[in-house]
Formats: sequence, C-alpha cells, structure tokens
Amino acid sequence: MLRTPLKNSKGVNKPFKSPFESPLVNVDSDVKRNSCTKSIPNKKIEAKRVLLLDDSIKECKKRKLKDDIKLESQSIVQIPEHDLTKRDLQMLKRKIFEMRQELDRLKSRERCTKKNNPKELKISISTWKLACQTALETLCFELTERNGQSCSISNVLETLNIPASIVGYSEKEDSFT
Repeated sequence: MLRTPLKNSKGVNKPFKSPFESPLVNVDSDVKRNSCTKSIPNKKIEAKRVLLLDDSIKECKKRKLKDDIKLESQSIVQIPEHDLTKRDLQMLKRKIFEMRQELDRLKSRERCTKKNNPKELKISISTWKLACQTALETLCFELTERNGQSCSISNVLETLNIPASIVGYSEKEDSFT
C-alpha cells in the first residue's frame, strides 16, 4: 500500500521517524552533553540578543539620519532636534522628494548626454528645422493655390499650435531665421 504525500507539508517524500527513538550513538560523558547543550542558544538569551541588535541598528539609523539632516540643514534650514513637529517632518519629506526629483532629472540628462553626441544632436536639430521650414512654406503655397486665399506662415503655426521659436520663424520679419 502506497502512502500519498500531503501537499505543502514538511514530511513530503520523507520516511516516518519516531520522536521517541533514542539516538544511534550513545553519549557517555557529561562533557559532550554540556558542549552540545551550550551550543544551542537559550530562547530568552537569543531574543535579548536580537532585540539588542535591533536597537543598535535603529540607533545607527538615527545617527545617520541626524548626520544627514545636519549636513543638509547647513545649506537649507536649521531645525532643532527636540522640536520636530508633523509640519517639520512634512517639510523635510517635501524637500527630500524635490531633491530626489532633481537627482532623477540630472541622472536622465547625464544618460542623454552620454548616449547622444552634442555635435550630432545640433546637426540633427538644424536638419529638422530646415525640413519643418520647407514643409511650412510648401503648405502655405499649396493652401494659397487650392483656396485662392493668401495664407501666412504665422496663421498656419497658430492653427497647428506650434510655437514660432521652435521652427525659427520671426513674425516681425515674416521669414525664417
């Protein structure tokens, strides 16, 4: 008769072992017993040790946080340590959030500059501007031919919601720069 193992249990595919069996090796000396029992930590001692570790970690984090606040406060705002209120904490959170956003923006800018060569970007931008300018001139010419009405480039830019500075169009001179 085969026994089917239970799912998600510790004893899956393990033979049964009685907890009342004696160990195979008999331990005769008390020294060996004491050394074995000493290696197993007492639960109370272990709990105290864990709590002490947690407290020391918390204290280290508090010290680091205070040091960071002191370094930032030299350039931002002096905040007394004993008078921290919710408003002060919210203000600090907001400043941290703003600094993280600034850091992310700077990181993305750095990635972009590493990824793209500035000279190649300038060449690409100038070719894009020339293509836009010729497309606008062609569009105005086509509109005047089809409709018979005079159409200016500034009207086309307004209808398409394109700023004139992006394309390099000056409305005063009515030409591209």
